[in-house]
Amino acid sequence: MLHAIARLAVTAPRRVILGAVLVMIAAAIFGVPVIKSLSSGGGLDPRAESSRASALLSDKFDQGGTGILITVTSDGGALGPQAKAVGTDLVRRLQNSEHVRQVSSTWTVPAATAASLVSKDGKTGLVSASIVGSETDAQLTAKRLVEELVHDRDGVTLRAGGEAVINWQVNAQTQRDLFFMEALALPLSFVVLVWVFGGLVAGAVPVAVGFSAILGALASLRIIALFTNVSIFSLNLTVAMGMALAVDYTLLILSRYRDELAEGHPRDRALTRTMLTAGRTVLFSAMTVALSMATLVLFPQFFLKSFAYAGVAVVAFAAAAAIVVTPAAIMLLGSRLDSLNIRRWVTRLRPASAQRQPKLWSWYRWTKAVMRRSVPIGVAVTALLLLLGSPFLNVRWGFADDRILPSSASARQVGDELRNNFPDRGIPNITAVLPDAPNLTSAELDAYAAALSRVPQVLWVSAPGGTFVDGGRRQGWRPASAPSAMKDRSAFVTIGTEAPLYTAAADAQLDRLHAVPTPGGVPVQLTGVAQSNRDSVHAISSRLPLVLTLIAVITMALVFLLTGSAVLPLKAVLMNTFSLTAAFGALVWVFQEGHLGGLGTAATGTLGVQLPVLLFCIAFGLSMDYEVFLISRIREYWAATDGGPDANDESVALGVAHTARVITAAALIMAISFSALMAAQVSFMRLFGFGLTVAVLADATLVRMLLVPAFMHMLGRVNWWAPKPLAQLHNRFGFTENLPGIATAKTEPMVLPRTLPLEMQRTVPFKLDKTLYRGGAPAAQPAERNQKPGEKRKRLITTGIVVAVAVVVGATGFLVWPEGQQTTPKATAPPSTSGATVPAGPSGPSGPSGSSGTSTPPEPTTPPPRVAPNRLGAILLTPAEANAIMGATGMQDQGSFSGADTNLFTTSIPDCLGAAHIVQTAVYSGSGYTAIRVDVLHQPGNRYTHNIEQAVATFPSAEQALAFVKASAPKWKACAGKSVVDTLRGVPTRWTFGDFVGDVPTIAMMYSRQNARGWTCQRALSAVWNLVIDVKACGYTINNQGLQAVDKIATKATK
Repeated sequence: MLHAIARLAVTAPRRVILGAVLVMIAAAIFGVPVIKSLSSGGGLDPRAESSRASALLSDKFDQGGTGILITVTSDGGALGPQAKAVGTDLVRRLQNSEHVRQVSSTWTVPAATAASLVSKDGKTGLVSASIVGSETDAQLTAKRLVEELVHDRDGVTLRAGGEAVINWQVNAQTQRDLFFMEALALPLSFVVLVWVFGGLVAGAVPVAVGFSAILGALASLRIIALFTNVSIFSLNLTVAMGMALAVDYTLLILSRYRDELAEGHPRDRALTRTMLTAGRTVLFSAMTVALSMATLVLFPQFFLKSFAYAGVAVVAFAAAAAIVVTPAAIMLLGSRLDSLNIRRWVTRLRPASAQRQPKLWSWYRWTKAVMRRSVPIGVAVTALLLLLGSPFLNVRWGFADDRILPSSASARQVGDELRNNFPDRGIPNITAVLPDAPNLTSAELDAYAAALSRVPQVLWVSAPGGTFVDGGRRQGWRPASAPSAMKDRSAFVTIGTEAPLYTAAADAQLDRLHAVPTPGGVPVQLTGVAQSNRDSVHAISSRLPLVLTLIAVITMALVFLLTGSAVLPLKAVLMNTFSLTAAFGALVWVFQEGHLGGLGTAATGTLGVQLPVLLFCIAFGLSMDYEVFLISRIREYWAATDGGPDANDESVALGVAHTARVITAAALIMAISFSALMAAQVSFMRLFGFGLTVAVLADATLVRMLLVPAFMHMLGRVNWWAPKPLAQLHNRFGFTENLPGIATAKTEPMVLPRTLPLEMQRTVPFKLDKTLYRGGAPAAQPAERNQKPGEKRKRLITTGIVVAVAVVVGATGFLVWPEGQQTTPKATAPPSTSGATVPAGPSGPSGPSGSSGTSTPPEPTTPPPRVAPNRLGAILLTPAEANAIMGATGMQDQGSFSGADTNLFTTSIPDCLGAAHIVQTAVYSGSGYTAIRVDVLHQPGNRYTHNIEQAVATFPSAEQALAFVKASAPKWKACAGKSVVDTLRGVPTRWTFGDFVGDVPTIAMMYSRQNARGWTCQRALSAVWNLVIDVKACGYTINNQGLQAVDKIATKATK
């Protein structure tokens, strides 16, 4: 897939950009109006006790609906003629609305209870009502009523509040916050991007990609909102995360692309290599973030589910936009990508040039210094993070109320008025509902109410037969807004309590109320703020272990698939948890306890129970971004080592040195996006933005640049350990992100290389670039033996999707299985000497081959014929002949060139270079050859399982051709049984040679790529007339195919 995207970007960048623009326009038209379909509630579990009680009150007693409250203030007093006239007019007009029920006011209730609806200073009265319909309908009705009715007049001040108005004003404020947030974040992000890349054009690419991701996610949210409730707060997350992740991923791709250019690759080849490495990292990171956020669907509240919907959608679109739009933009802009450089006098953040050694980089020296002091640094940073997180031990859970709005909002002003001047309205009522009491009598209900009134800290209980205080009936008095009723086998009473909300006393009182015997032992359901808070805490805490377990399992499984280590996944979970400790502690210290002025919010003494869960799932996933960026590069360098004592430290230092700048820049931009949420006037988003900003900065600095190097140094080689069963599992299913061609050390799987398609080679005429395939190995997981190509891939993709669906209960509709899946097969043993046959020489067949050889050609009696250079292409194998030899189907010609291979391989044993690769310049130099023709055959695409590299070289005479093979034979034989590392442009690959077979003029040797799940090659070299035939046949069932290829070419040459 990534290879196809790169090819499309090279061949048709304008079409890609045009398609992306059209999709953006369509997504904008459809997605931008999504805000009208979103809700501001969703914090309750619909199956909880309090929700079921509330539903019964609404359905059977008409006590449901969304409340609206209007304060009427007059200097002449609440009971004065002006306030009374305005108040009674409000009541009349509310009663005339078909959407309003249960209207009451200071001027319409009995005189005995009217006093509780007047403020302490006597200036303010109240009008309350209930709006029927859905939450969205209630918001629209509240907006219309407020705009029509709530206006100051006749010296009377009116203010509207209550749940319906709070929801409406939260939605309206969220829209304003959204525009302000983007107006703040986008310019700052753009400035940072310009500083990072050094040019206006390069800095604009990530912003454009970010807009694409945001618009796509908005369109997805609108589709989801057609079928289920979606929280308004998910919109802010969509915008913040869409921009942050898109910039994150685009930054990684652009930085890697510049890195490849710095290595001297042409633009198209650099882009292909970038997509096969950084592109795969982007997909892997997106998968981890999306799966972590998808676990939020396991919670019953649609508020939390909404963040799962938004998170998965925005991650998917951010990754898709980054890997589709960015490469096309790179190719379309070309050298203009670096134009409009506004700071040429400053070194840009770009990969170091090839002339600069990584060991001279400041981040390399920093990491080495950290590892030299790993114990004190590790202890100090861990202690600091735990100290910062310690305030979280004192967290108190609560519900958001009107105080999430700014003080300028009327709903907030009404709430403050009630808390300050209406003591009785501040009493947190509890409603006890008897949903199924068929034989209940009024006397039994009164007795039950009297028993409830004896519970400690209960002030009164209102029942149909009267109000009860301390077990006795209070004559002639009933609290305002304290309904009770009996109807259709059900009943309810209202309980006034002085137990402080969100405390242990409130929980204890709920337990005592549940323990009071009910009439006939029928079940009772409680509702109210205290019970709703308890239900919400229980709904989250009961599912939290499952969610945390799934996140940990998902994280560890994906890191294991990436690294093959059993230790690094545990380290990843530990490091990500450390990242969140500081954020959780800071939330309590600032927003619950009110330090730093609560950063402009009203400290309520509690935190919403949903916030830490939401923050954990999102921040934990985002932390995996940097974990993947860092650990994949570290593993890349570890794979290139011999596993020696210093290999781990060196790999860590190089990995940090190559990723620290990208991680730092990405974290800064992500922090800008999230900190823009702190400018929101809705305090929940301010809390959310603050927590994510602290988590991201702590992760990118204290954790990734200090704790990770310190821990990995202390663990040493243990970092890469895995028990044999897990190593075998990884060998079968693991995948990594590496430069094509990097081998892996020990039992770890590696990235099998990918061949650059012929279409991508147009800028290098007649040159087959082998820098993207090493040893002819394919880029993706191979098919099993006796299995058609692609069947194994389909089976793995199906398995991956099924597992993901089971993990997140169908929350994710996508699971990207990266192209170029890694494989690590067992090496195939070299052919037995009794079974190998050497092709015939020019003068007769040779005998069976053995370790010492048993056949030599007879001396020719006449000079042998010569093969002309213009015949070389004709005598090489055709695709049909290659298919027949390899037992394959669909092998095709991938391109050819003339001359020795210019890819300058080096080997750890120099004399083994010729045994490892065909027609190497260093091997053929000085041999006297006159012409060389090279061709490569394998199946189309990137998942081929059979490969033949073939070459023929002409010499001035048969003697010179035979002399070349004679000189090669002892060098090949000396390599038998040895393990060598060959390197191309700094990228190493480890191979193990088998036995040397044959004798001059035809020699052969098997060799296997270590930990490549059976990817084996047979090298064969033969002299026929004035011709040298040089072949390498690779696959998963290699026996004598190399020798057979030599035999076939020799036969064609001597016709």
